[in-house]
Amino acid sequence: MPNWKKLITSGSNAVLNKVTASSDVLFEGGFQLEGQFNAGANIVPQTDNIGSVGTSALTFNNGRFTSFTVDNTLTSKASLSAVDITASGIIEIPTYIEHSGDTNTKVGFSGNDRVVLVTDGSTRLRASNTGVEVFGTLDATKEKQIIVTNGEVLKAGELTGYVPFANINQIDSDVQTGYWQYVAPADGYIESVIVSPHQSATSGTVGLQWKNQSGNISTEVDGTISATAGVPTTYAFGSSYSFSATERLNLLVDRGASARSRGFGFTIILRLDFVS
Repeated sequence: MPNWKKLITSGSNAVLNKVTASSDVLFEGGFQLEGQFNAGANIVPQTDNIGSVGTSALTFNNGRFTSFTVDNTLTSKASLSAVDITASGIIEIPTYIEHSGDTNTKVGFSGNDRVVLVTDGSTRLRASNTGVEVFGTLDATKEKQIIVTNGEVLKAGELTGYVPFANINQIDSDVQTGYWQYVAPADGYIESVIVSPHQSATSGTVGLQWKNQSGNISTEVDGTISATAGVPTTYAFGSSYSFSATERLNLLVDRGASARSRGFGFTIILRLDFVS
């Protein structure tokens, strides 16, 4: 076979069974492959040198440095725009995913074991291996309502009675209506009650029992009241002490002994569902 330097075709299409080249193959127009094409080096466009097809990777560049490379992974050295990205495995990023056109809003990683959410340039949520921090207002499903009240027994010998919620400070063992009841404005639960003795007296156990018009709400919670006036004790209740809207709630206090303080201040913290 002659040692041709060039293969020139014109007119109708030329069909070649095999082309072997020891140097460059130049296509001044387009070409179509209907079978396998093997290249021992990169395939580089002649007039638009923005990329190459290699034996192990597809590389695109901007004439100065590689923008991104596709091999087993997709690596971007600058920006990469896509309408949709679907991944069946892990997407790795070193820092943040930013909102397009709004660079002060982003979510990502500020360091090892630390995830942050940033809006308007300010961190709103930070999660680490020690916990979660929220900055700003947290609009949760159940909002807190805090009731501050107080009451005392009229006689030292009266050990139990219902705590008033307003307008009167008498702990009464016989009355559960009017001043001594709280009508729930929404579904919720009792989170906690902080109790502080009005006067110095003996320390000891004081019990709190929540009730509604049907009876007890769960079980009594006991705490140790300080002998020093004003020193608080926190009683934790929780979601098992739940109630529904319009239920009539009462708080029964059991002083345990006549030597305890006769009067107490109560800070009642409820969680109410004003959202759903």
